[in-house]
This record gives sequence, C-alpha cells and structure tokens, in this order.
Amino acid sequence: MKPIVGKVIPNNVPERVHDSAQAPYKYVGLLEMKFPNQESYFGTATLIVDPTNDKGSSYVLTCAHNLFDAEDGGKAIKVTFTPAYNDPFKPYETIDATDWFYPEGYPDVAISKSVQEGTIGAKLLLESNELDYGLVKLSVPVPFDNIPTMVIENDATLLDLPVQINGYGYYDEAMSHATGIINGPITATSLEYAITTMKGASGSAIVKTDGVSIVGIHTRAVDGEDRNAGVRITADVVAKVTEWMGVEVAKNRNYSTYQAAQHTEELSE
Repeated sequence: MKPIVGKVIPNNVPERVHDSAQAPYKYVGLLEMKFPNQESYFGTATLIVDPTNDKGSSYVLTCAHNLFDAEDGGKAIKVTFTPAYNDPFKPYETIDATDWFYPEGYPDVAISKSVQEGTIGAKLLLESNELDYGLVKLSVPVPFDNIPTMVIENDATLLDLPVQINGYGYYDEAMSHATGIINGPITATSLEYAITTMKGASGSAIVKTDGVSIVGIHTRAVDGEDRNAGVRITADVVAKVTEWMGVEVAKNRNYSTYQAAQHTEELSE
C-alpha cells in the first residue's frame, strides 16, 4: 500500500526543475524538521506575502503534519528552510525557524506519517485534512519580490482549474514541477487534483499557472482514486494564517484584496 501523503498519477510525471533560482521556483524551499524522538524528515514549504514587510517575507506556508506527529513525540523541536534548494544546487543559505504554527485542534485529529491509505475512517480523514495547514516563521526575511499570496476562489472557478505543484519527493531532495487540473470533488475545505506527488511533497503550495496564486496546500493521496488532495485556501485559513503573523484580517476578505488595500493605504500616507 502507498503512504497516504501522495501517489503517482498515471500519465503525470513531474519534471526536474533545472534552475530553481528563478521564479516561481525560488519561492519554494526544502523544509527540514527534527522531532522530540530525534527523527528528522523533509517536506516542502512556500514563501508567502508578509503584510509587515514589503521587501521580502519571513513566512513560509506548509502542512501541519510536517510540524506535528504524535509518533515522533508531538511538535517538531527544530525547523529549517532552504529557499530554492535543488540537490545539490543551493543558491541560498539555510534559515532557522523561530516559531511554527498549526491549528489548535490539529493534534486531536492528526494522522501519523506511518499510517497507510485505506486504514483511516472517512470522518477522521476529513477532520484531519481540514486542519492540515501550518505556518513557519523564519529568523530572517527572504528578500524576494512578487512573493506568492493565498487567494480565495469559488467552486466554479476551481473546477477544472489548471494548477501546478513545485516541490520535493519525486526526485528526493531535487526540486520537481508538475501540472494538472483540479478534477475531483471540491468541498468547503478541500481540493482534489490529478498531479503526481510523493513523500516529501507534503506542504507544497497548489498554485495557479502564474506560479504565485496559492489556492491550496498539498497534504495527502485520495484512497482508491487517481488523485491527490489538499487543504483549500478559504477565508478561515487566511484569517488563521494572518493571525499567526500578528495581522488582523476580516474572515470575509480576500488575501490579495487585503494586500492591495494595505498598499494603497501606505501610498496615501
């Protein structure tokens, strides 16, 4: 049985990224986590707009199961992020994280990395996936322009939307790029798509083909189907992530709209 974190989709083969120092790949990085039992893992994280810094960002978006696993002792004790890492290519230095966050209720519904697909109840899977998102705060900002942002889309826009996943796993710690469409059920909190992922891709942003508009976060495989799935970017997700950043954003406001409003306010001051 394949692990629940991802599966190969027929006729969808990720391509090796040749130059990860270029956009949109430079916004993606290798996330490495060490846990209380001294086990270490790697996953994927993506820089997102920092409302407090117009010259870069100190925040990366990922999944909660990269940051918490009960079998490994609970919450990770050390997290690092290496922007644009593409083994062995390392254009930027590794950055230590100073804090990392996931929804308060996630540990109660978390599914360990070792659990196999087909062995989990539908209710637990739904509850776990709904809360499987997280944010990592870096010790220093990454000084990039045009950093990706979370966007909230309606069901009609998401259905059959071409998207891409840039991250790790398929070629181990070398970055890969794969495209596909959102072709599975769209729920209030989740998305399904025909894009190949493997262990290490967990936490990858699901982005539009512009490479910077994040509509979801990859978390798992879909049992019995040729699809993978992730957390949908919703008003609740945006509100929680920006709360972790220390920024107040009304739940019904689009993150991109919020950014534009902030920029306008700054120009008018």
